[in-house]
Amino acid sequence: MNDPSLYSKSNSLQRTDVIWILDNYLNLMKWVTGDKILDVGSGDGGILFDILIPRLPLEFKKITGTDNNKNMLQYAKNKYRNNPKVDFVFFDVGLKTIPQQLQQQFDHIFSFFCLNWVNDQKQAMQNLFDMLKPGGDMLFILVANHLVFDIYESMAESKKWAPYSGDLYRHMTPYQYSLDAAKIMSEYLKKVGFADYKCQVVDRSFTYQNLSVFWKFASAVNPFLKRIPHRELDDYKSDYIEEVKKHKKAKMFYDNKQEENICVSYKILVVFWFKAKASCITKMNDNAALYATHNHLQRTDANYALGTYSNLIKFQNDETVLDVGSAGGDLTSDILTPRLPPNFEKVIGLDISDNMVNFANNRYGSNPRVSFSQMDISSKSLPSEFRENFDHIFSFYCLNWVPERRHHQAMKNMYDMLKPGGQIFVTIIANTPIFDVHENMAKMNKWKPFLTNVEDYISVYYHTEEPRRKLEGYLERVGFLTDLCQVEERSYTYPSLQYFWKWAEAINPFVNDLPKSKLDSYIHDYINELRKHNLVTFETDGAGEKIHLLYNFLVACASKPL
Repeated sequence: MNDPSLYSKSNSLQRTDVIWILDNYLNLMKWVTGDKILDVGSGDGGILFDILIPRLPLEFKKITGTDNNKNMLQYAKNKYRNNPKVDFVFFDVGLKTIPQQLQQQFDHIFSFFCLNWVNDQKQAMQNLFDMLKPGGDMLFILVANHLVFDIYESMAESKKWAPYSGDLYRHMTPYQYSLDAAKIMSEYLKKVGFADYKCQVVDRSFTYQNLSVFWKFASAVNPFLKRIPHRELDDYKSDYIEEVKKHKKAKMFYDNKQEENICVSYKILVVFWFKAKASCITKMNDNAALYATHNHLQRTDANYALGTYSNLIKFQNDETVLDVGSAGGDLTSDILTPRLPPNFEKVIGLDISDNMVNFANNRYGSNPRVSFSQMDISSKSLPSEFRENFDHIFSFYCLNWVPERRHHQAMKNMYDMLKPGGQIFVTIIANTPIFDVHENMAKMNKWKPFLTNVEDYISVYYHTEEPRRKLEGYLERVGFLTDLCQVEERSYTYPSLQYFWKWAEAINPFVNDLPKSKLDSYIHDYINELRKHNLVTFETDGAGEKIHLLYNFLVACASKPL
């Protein structure tokens, strides 16, 4: 597409479908005052200004339109330059680098009939992910199947037109011949980190009032016309229209004015996805006060692991220690710190949750040698002051929250933060009935919309026959020498059903997104699923119900070579 004036006069199909998708999906988006919006592939700017903006909340702060066609971009800038809340930026969403000013800048991303022109779909989805803020969402449509792409192929088979179609497949939607475009797109999005919500192929049709109107549409999106000599354009048009008339997805008929109409059937891929609030790592409910009063299991297991394997931990003088996943700070301050040599220099607790970090600093900030900072352990950018800065790194029940796609990075970061000769000591949940409860509830129609991307909240060591070997593999691939790696079988008794739910709620990643009206029903179904599990026993006595839970955790101690 290179003629913005022609495109703006002949994109009725696109406008019709954009109105339809916004009317059906815009209400799914969550808006707050000051939202920043991105429109990828804004073209001539007409759909952005005539259709999208009038449907947006008035309180949005800024909307940025991007396009990789300089003619389109300049046309949009000239026509719509008087709106102070809108700007246009040259950008190709398929490139491997994103300008700094676009990274994690947007609360909402839209794209209408742009992404079907991008050959590297995975890279495009990665870029969309990287441009969204954590908690942001995106809505887009692209062409999944359309007769114009079949016509391009048919014309390319002609000796007359083949010389102008050498890069034919660069200009076709990647999904033209896909049997399940929604599944393919879903895989792309999940791999880069988007949380699942809705992705479907929709059958659509559009009627052009005559062949002249259809040809204007076809010309506006045809990448080959500019290559054809002017003297041959009429012949190309004639051959093109003949191919259209033969196509099974084009129906010709005459209207009351005896004009030859053409009705075209096609498929679009409709996608609404969101980015998890924690951008690179999933996390539990970050109610720090709730967690601090209902984490006795975690405290018990940390004590057990440190006590049982203390002989493997080789402390030195003036130790600098890191605790990854420090949550509300009580394990760091009450359990880990007292086991350190008295002359340790510093303990830093890291957590992805700002709420947890603030809670920990407020409660334990009086100790000048203990502090807490916010950081995502699976982030690709490691603060320079943390590199090779720690003698020991501990982590208790944090790494089971790191999804598979980020697990290697988390291990590498811990390796890079250790001094040569330093050690890590970690415990990771490998198997618990809680994971089964989450997975079973995610299959229920009642809860499926709220328990999206449930697999990201299941330990990467759960669905594997040999979790020990899997953990050893992660450690060894980044350079660790493994001193200990084994599975521990554990049990815990919750003193009451009420206490159990408070404990479960404190680590539940879904409850905060449930409507309050559904919470009681969710708890009821959750407990029912738990009662069915063969590793859970309910015991009734005069004081109420106790709950016995069997589970496994991994414990590992590993060293960084000198």
